[in-house]
Amino acid sequence: MAKTVNVLDMIERVVVYVVYALVSLMVINTTSGVFFRFVLNNALSWTDEIGRYMMIWVGFFGCYLAARDNSHVGIEMFVNLFKPGMRKVFHVASRLVVIAFLVIILAKSGAQLGLLRIQRSSALEIPMAIPYSAVTFGIFMMLIENVAHLAGLFKAPAIAPSAAAESKGK
Repeated sequence: MAKTVNVLDMIERVVVYVVYALVSLMVINTTSGVFFRFVLNNALSWTDEIGRYMMIWVGFFGCYLAARDNSHVGIEMFVNLFKPGMRKVFHVASRLVVIAFLVIILAKSGAQLGLLRIQRSSALEIPMAIPYSAVTFGIFMMLIENVAHLAGLFKAPAIAPSAAAESKGK
């Protein structure tokens, strides 16, 4: 389990740096698009499209990072009404529902990628599988994190209300 955590930590660091790079490139892309459109009166045809695709990738990387930090939206108030043992049951059940949903989306997005490799984007002329692979990658990474969190729930003792609130704040 320790090796798995180290690998997941390394992946997280790489994804954070990729997000930094993508956001920086988005700023440069948007600035150059505005400059060419309004200062030089000669709009670049590809800036909107590449900005949109980078935003999609950043969004799915962000979903993965939120899953990694366990900071997706949850309703703790209801769960905290129960005893610690029952709280753990709710947490396990919610992880199983999320994992089932992610598996379905992963399968469907993988099938969709096969169809999209022949379609080309309008301005960049790249295969549409490239921007849409953000969905597959993001869902796959969220699935890994949710399975890791689920495994952690089975190893951890029952969840106390203060511990649940503290883990949310991290």
